[in-house]
Amino acid sequence: MERLLPFLDSVPEALKGLLPEMLLLGGILLVLLIGMGKQIRPKLLAAVSVLVLLGYLALLLPVSIDTTQAMGLGLGVADGLGWFLRILVGAAALLTVLISLSSTEQEGSYAQQAEYYALVLAMCLAGALVAVSTHLLLLFVAIEFLSIGGYLLTQFHFTAKSAEASMKYILFGAAVSAISLFGISLLYGFTGTLDLNSYDFIRGLLSSASLPVLLAAFLVIGGMLFKMAAVPYHFWMPDVLSHTPVPIAALLATLPKLAVLGILVRLVKRLDDVSLIFVDAAVDWQAILAVIALLTLLVGNLAALYQTQLKRLLAYSSIAHVGFLLAAIACFSSLGIQSLLFYGLMYVIATYAAFLMSRSADTHQLILIKDLTAVGRTHPWQGVLWTITVMALIGLPPSLGFTAKVLVFSALWESIQNYYHPWLWALLLVSIGATVLSLFYYLRIPYYLYFKGPAIHLSGNKMSKIDIWIGTFLCFLLLLGFLMPNGLLELIYRVKFAF
Repeated sequence: MERLLPFLDSVPEALKGLLPEMLLLGGILLVLLIGMGKQIRPKLLAAVSVLVLLGYLALLLPVSIDTTQAMGLGLGVADGLGWFLRILVGAAALLTVLISLSSTEQEGSYAQQAEYYALVLAMCLAGALVAVSTHLLLLFVAIEFLSIGGYLLTQFHFTAKSAEASMKYILFGAAVSAISLFGISLLYGFTGTLDLNSYDFIRGLLSSASLPVLLAAFLVIGGMLFKMAAVPYHFWMPDVLSHTPVPIAALLATLPKLAVLGILVRLVKRLDDVSLIFVDAAVDWQAILAVIALLTLLVGNLAALYQTQLKRLLAYSSIAHVGFLLAAIACFSSLGIQSLLFYGLMYVIATYAAFLMSRSADTHQLILIKDLTAVGRTHPWQGVLWTITVMALIGLPPSLGFTAKVLVFSALWESIQNYYHPWLWALLLVSIGATVLSLFYYLRIPYYLYFKGPAIHLSGNKMSKIDIWIGTFLCFLLLLGFLMPNGLLELIYRVKFAF
């Protein structure tokens, strides 16, 4: 009883840092409650979801990004890295709800169901918890929460193809979850704790044999790489994104990736801090991450070259962008983490813009790139938005994508000067080559927009007014980030990391 009372007294203070997530939880319950009514009002469900997400983001704004402190009874940490990732996760969920307002008949009636909006809010909640977690138990529960939301949303199209994609996603995800849980149990057996920030965790790793610890670490990190769709855990991504409605595809292409970045950085840094245990096994964590990033860049870009379906092209290119995110982590430097956050922001904006534009010609479930033929001439503004989006995805000026890739290249070059690591050299060269390679498949889009023959599927190529406004706003951000990057760079440079 003497130990219980101080613990109970500390609960209200500990939960203050999780107030935004508690708002999301309340929003989920409210949306489900509204959905229990006799007459479902889709616009009311969407409005409530938007207000909840705006409130979530508003509660995060006063948080100090240049300090670090424990939160959630020691299960997480409130630092600048977690704060920025929570903002990106909330922004992704908000954009999902907004572009769901103009869902087409071909995409189905998912946006008229309360469960859909509840799942989007639930994925935002799970992603935010993953982003701040430093406790492996919270990590596993939140990742499973995130995964289950993804499984259910994949099936929300209610077609044979979406059911097949969902089944592949579930089976692959269940296997990876079991493997990851086994790795967590091994780490707990070695250290007696699941808290990454605990001294007992480091001491337990140092006193354990190197090979079993390496095995456990690989198993746990494998679960994170699966959520990011990094090689060799990328197989689920193309089918899932190809057979789901655009808002869900955009959400699955961004939110899970961003959520696991924080814990991946913290876990790899913690393992690197005790790198003495890997001396006998000759394991270099920087080399491992560099190789994974290198393979992800190659596989994503080479596979995208052969795609004729637009959403599959975007799926494989999203895998390639994961390679750049991993390259930033592999730098093992503050500049690397800062470039990671900058690139993550660009990736969210450009990915949502690309998927939003892909819906404009979605006259059948799997739109081909050639379906964009002459759209740039028949719908000039739509062609402009497509061009800006493609420039950002490639990394060409004047777009935010150019600044983001320059930052990643700069971080890699700085790490090469500090570590003289041959794999970093290889990663830098491959990342530059991958950027050049992306020209060949991304530029097919403006080629069909402007230089091919008469337009086809004209009736399906016109964007809704909501999509035009959202697309214009996203492309404006992509241009503004290049023309006026100082404010964003100063914000990111102020970010403090709890490691």
